[in-house]
Amino acid sequence: MGHLIETVERHAPEHLRFGAVPREQIMALEASLGRPLPAALTAVLESIGNGIFFGKEELLGPRRLMVHDIELLADMMSVKAHAPGLPEPWLPFHRCDGVIHAVDLAPATFGQVHAWPGGAPCGDIAVFLTDRLSPP
Repeated sequence: MGHLIETVERHAPEHLRFGAVPREQIMALEASLGRPLPAALTAVLESIGNGIFFGKEELLGPRRLMVHDIELLADMMSVKAHAPGLPEPWLPFHRCDGVIHAVDLAPATFGQVHAWPGGAPCGDIAVFLTDRLSPP
């Protein structure tokens, strides 16, 4: 993930980032889910933070992001609550072009990403994050 962090930093003007997510917020999210987050997602949230990358890649976090009273980016659990039929162990973490991407937190398929709606497989979360948060 070190290369990804360097890449994001090199392209900082192209992103609307909100800073690193405090470990306490990640731990609170994990406690409410009753499951840990994949290490790759935790590393990205703790170092890069959530935000909007390249003007369209929305990386969600444990808390929504607002400027004054305008929501710029929803939080993971709000997106999950508004995604009818989303399997229970899937956690939305990314959104782009009307598609939500959720990571599977079930032990047997931990760390696999799926598109929603539909559930199409999108591979491992570390690879997905590197692909989506790198320059187009």
